[in-house]
Amino acid sequence: MQQILTHYFEAWQEQDSDKLVSLFNKDGIYRVKPFDLEVYSGTDSIHSYWATHPVAKQINPQPKLLNSAFGEDICFAEWENTFTNHDGASKTTRGMLLLEFQDGLIHELREHYLSTQGAHMIEIAVTVNAPLEAVWEKWTSVEGVQHWSFASDDWAAEGVENDLRVGGSLKSRNFAKDGSVEFMFEGVYTEVIPQQRLAYTLGDGRKVEIDFTETDGGVDIHERFDPETENSEDMQRQGWQAYLDNFKKYAESSEQ
Repeated sequence: MQQILTHYFEAWQEQDSDKLVSLFNKDGIYRVKPFDLEVYSGTDSIHSYWATHPVAKQINPQPKLLNSAFGEDICFAEWENTFTNHDGASKTTRGMLLLEFQDGLIHELREHYLSTQGAHMIEIAVTVNAPLEAVWEKWTSVEGVQHWSFASDDWAAEGVENDLRVGGSLKSRNFAKDGSVEFMFEGVYTEVIPQQRLAYTLGDGRKVEIDFTETDGGVDIHERFDPETENSEDMQRQGWQAYLDNFKKYAESSEQ
């Protein structure tokens, strides 16, 4: 198992997807986050993920194994990786691997990581032509979230929970209407000031802050969030802005 772990980090640094998938058995499973729905099953699927994510999006990665512990058919590993993304920014991520072995190869890998430095919050904004009280209600109510919390009309949200208090959770299942993909959005509130400010921490540790300011033109919503490391910041900004724009569309149309 120690040798497999060493080869894993070598393949990562060399950005060699072929070498990496050779460490998995044919029916191997790769979970990008420990409890996430983003699961890659089989070596072809794992190879495709690695070729289009870590290899394509990390320039000169320098992964380091910090600590490891081994059981009979299981291994825990703590790591740190510094790389340059395609925006030219230096990123450092730190995370954990849980590997389960079968017949001398990796049968299942679960990964969890956080950005530790080189990151800054991305800012987006929108002005909604509606009263502050109505904007707050539509943003925070379960019924409201189901109407706007997705980026485009070919997506939807269901299973919404929103416990609007510090320590309370917000959850929703977001899915493409054609059934091709879905994900769980989850966070825990760290600040709740009614009709003024919300802040919460996502399941992967990233922070989100939202301020509501009433003006002569309506309500200005300013949102800031920690970027993740898989996609470019421009792509993330566009994606999150699409949610804001969808909220504006919903809030203004329901006021007419």
